[in-house]
Amino acid sequence: MKAREPRLARLHGRHFYRAEGELGLARPDGRCVFSELDGQGRIRCHLHAYAKQTQIDRGLLQPVSCRLFPLIVIDRGGGRVLLTVVASHTRRLVSAFPPSRYPCLADPSLPPLHEAMRADLDWLFGDGFAQALTSAAISRR
Repeated sequence: MKAREPRLARLHGRHFYRAEGELGLARPDGRCVFSELDGQGRIRCHLHAYAKQTQIDRGLLQPVSCRLFPLIVIDRGGGRVLLTVVASHTRRLVSAFPPSRYPCLADPSLPPLHEAMRADLDWLFGDGFAQALTSAAISRR
């Protein structure tokens, strides 16, 4: 992966390991390979920070599963999709840590997810989806 994606060469060395002469990615302490812990023990996405630092569109750098995190999309069949978020009762569906470990879920100074993930929601569900979700959230207040 590193050979095909030169931007990964700048990631911290502890995320890479060698197995039978091949370079691979390691999962530190069972976390996502691209995660890092901040000074408060919260899980941060190194790719998110790297994209911001280098001004690369995060959507071009992150894998789809990373781009959607902390959302959980469940195909219910028959054209029905359930959209939920990592929470204490859903985190095991995606082998996630408790929500308190993720600033995007636990930091009250950050905007609500439907605002922070506006571009990702529109990318996944079509233009205007994030606005419809915001309108629905406002009407429920």
